[in-house]
Amino acid sequence: MDRLIRPLPIVLWTVWLSLMIFSICINARNAEDRTQPRAMAHTEYHAQHAVNNQRLGLHETMDINQFKNLVYVKLKEANLYSESAFNLLILTALHESYGLQYIRQKRGPALGFFQMEPATEKDIWENYLAFKKDLSELVTNITGRSGPGDWLEYDLCYQIIMARIHYLRVKEPIPNQDDIEEMARYWKKYYNTEAGRGTEEKFINTVSKSFLY
Repeated sequence: MDRLIRPLPIVLWTVWLSLMIFSICINARNAEDRTQPRAMAHTEYHAQHAVNNQRLGLHETMDINQFKNLVYVKLKEANLYSESAFNLLILTALHESYGLQYIRQKRGPALGFFQMEPATEKDIWENYLAFKKDLSELVTNITGRSGPGDWLEYDLCYQIIMARIHYLRVKEPIPNQDDIEEMARYWKKYYNTEAGRGTEEKFINTVSKSFLY
């Protein structure tokens, strides 16, 4: 009888340990199952949000305040800031990208929020910056770019600086920052040009929808 009783504590300990391990495994599996639905729900929400936007004809846009802050910081860094220049760049981007929606022209070569064409970018480097060493080096130091390339579509800092340089070539002073009609005229004449399909009326209408005016 003693031989049968003595092993019992060992047997019970083994059973208890097995039950504890089994319980830990079950709890870990349950925790994983609870986490996965939350992750899936988060993904499905954004997917459905995108689908709904497409159905409504809407598109994701960049937060305008973050965009304005970046433009401000980069213009200050380049020592090319003025209230009028800042406002002109914001208005140009809002109109060209239709409210910070597009970084690629639907039917054309223009790229980025400022919808600058690669030909214009090349012209700036070859016929303007090439003769202004200090300004060229400044652009390179700020953007890390030393010439035309595949930067216009995705490099927002580069887009901002190149748009500012584009207007910097114009001899006529930038209009007062609060004069939307003059801003529209200036944009049409020097950015969109007579060859462009844009109009001053469309410019004013687009930026007005962005609640700036």
